[in-house]
Amino acid sequence: DGVDDYPMSEAALRDVIVDGSNLGFLLDGLNERELVVQPAGLSAGSFQTEDGQSHAGSQIILGLHDPWVGTLQVILLLPDGPGPHPVVIGHPGHFENAFGFRDHRDGYNYPSRGLALAIISPRAYDGYTTEDLVTRRALMGGFSMMAVRIYELLLVHKMLRCRPDIDAERLGLI
Repeated sequence: DGVDDYPMSEAALRDVIVDGSNLGFLLDGLNERELVVQPAGLSAGSFQTEDGQSHAGSQIILGLHDPWVGTLQVILLLPDGPGPHPVVIGHPGHFENAFGFRDHRDGYNYPSRGLALAIISPRAYDGYTTEDLVTRRALMGGFSMMAVRIYELLLVHKMLRCRPDIDAERLGLI
């Protein structure tokens, strides 16, 4: 099955991850399934963090709606200029959302370094009651929240691949 073959090929590693996370049914038809992207706000030329500081680049707040997992909020920070820009997808830690990642994890500096940054606002990620309840219900159904997190990242990547100002082949994850 490839699990004991090292070094493991990219395809074998993908199969192990998909099988272990029970992610396969979400991946079936992912590229064909409609992803509705709705802008919820735009700050062009510069944007402000919560401390009132202005930063170079543009900020677009997006809602990504997928029929399987609902709506996911993403902040897209873009460098000045037409691109296509290399991009990093940022996934905040527990108790954080996209704005906290932008303001407290140096996210606001990516555009000034020539990098786009797409930051996810995870749902049910409080480390307490909500996340515990969702995680337990998912596990009882043979699923996991890690699979949801992986799928959310893939949705963001799908959206980025459609943007002419993004070079989605030059992609990082933090």
